[in-house]
Amino acid sequence: KKTMKSRRAVLAMSAAVASHLILADRHRVMAAVSDYTLKARISGSGDALAIDYQFTNGGAGPVLVINKIWRMVEGKAKIDPDFVYAHVNSDGLLAIYKTMPNIPEGKSPTNLVAPYMTKVESGDRLSESITLQLPLLPYQEYFNNEPAEDSDGNKLVQTVKEVAFGLAFFVPPEGSKIWNEKAFGENVDLFHNPPGKRAQYGVLWSERFKVSVPVFRRTET
Repeated sequence: KKTMKSRRAVLAMSAAVASHLILADRHRVMAAVSDYTLKARISGSGDALAIDYQFTNGGAGPVLVINKIWRMVEGKAKIDPDFVYAHVNSDGLLAIYKTMPNIPEGKSPTNLVAPYMTKVESGDRLSESITLQLPLLPYQEYFNNEPAEDSDGNKLVQTVKEVAFGLAFFVPPEGSKIWNEKAFGENVDLFHNPPGKRAQYGVLWSERFKVSVPVFRRTET
C-alpha cells in the first residue's frame, strides 16, 4: 500500500474577474512557498482508479481550494467530487488535476469555465476521495474530448504507467470578501479581491505513482 507523500506549493500572482471566475495571469512570476501541502494516494483495481488526497493549510489565513468541478450532464449543470481534468503528457505521465482550466494556445473561447471552491481555514485540512472509471477518458475544458477510433469504429486505448494528482488553490489577500452559497445544489465558497489587491494562485502536485491505467486516446490532443 502506497503511503501519502507531500509536495511544496508553487504560488503565483493572479487576477480576478466578476462573480466566481478567477483567472490566473498567464505571464505571472512564480514563487515557492512551503506553507501548503498535499498528500495523495493513487491506486488502481479492476475497472476503477482511486485517488485519496489531503490538503493542509499551514498558512496564516484561509485559502480556497479549487475542488468543485462542474459539467453539463444530460442538459443540466452538475458538481461531482469525481469530476476531474486529465490528460496524458508528452512523457507518458497521466496528469489528473483540479485546477483552473488553461485556455489552449490558438483558442479564444467565448464562455470561460471556472470550478467552484472550498474554504480551508488556517491549520485545517481538506480530505477527499475520487473514484474514476476505467478506461479513463481524458477531459479538458475547451478541447474535443471524444475518444479516437480506428477505421472499424473501435475506440483506441493506450496504457500509461505513471499517474500524478494536482490540486490548485487561491490565497486571498487581507480584506477579501469570502462567502458561501449554493451552486447547482451544492455548497460552494467564493471570494472577491479587495480593491487594488490580487489573490495568489497555487498548484500542488503529488509524487508520480507507478500505476498501470488504461486510457482512451482522445480525438484532440
